Amino acid sequence: MIISPFTPLFFSPSTDKFGAKSKYVQLFARTDRIFVELILTAKEQEPIVYINNLLSNISTPVSLSSWKMNDDKILYFYNISLLPCGYYTVTVNGNTSEIFKVTDDECELSETSLIQYSMKDNKQRLDAVWWIDGMQYFFDFRVPGGFKDNGWTSVWIMSSS
Repeated sequence: MIISPFTPLFFSPSTDKFGAKSKYVQLFARTDRIFVELILTAKEQEPIVYINNLLSNISTPVSLSSWKMNDDKILYFYNISLLPCGYYTVTVNGNTSEIFKVTDDECELSETSLIQYSMKDNKQRLDAVWWIDGMQYFFDFRVPGGFKDNGWTSVWIMSSS
């Protein structure tokens, strides 16, 4: 099984050979889409996935969608969104992600930027799928910081006639 490295959750051991261990807690807005992609061979069993609410200590099973990539590979996927504010992990076949936080606090979110990523087709990589049944999917990443505006300030002038 491959957990797509574009899935915005950190799993240990990392599938990213350049990843470094840290105590960074990822932050997501309630409306962000945490797109989880799992690629399995046709011989592997459907993965078992849970969303774990660390505050209530409740684990909720996830009903995955599937898409046959080719004769040998099947994609299982799910968009996590609209979770109540709190701290969570996701467990895939017993492998648990690092903790992430979901919030609707505008002060916290204003110090981050949401990046959505996709590709023009499914030909560039073997560890992620961007188009499923003719529909384009995006991975959402929320990162600390923003974009420098080079000292420009917007001024809006309203007039009444």
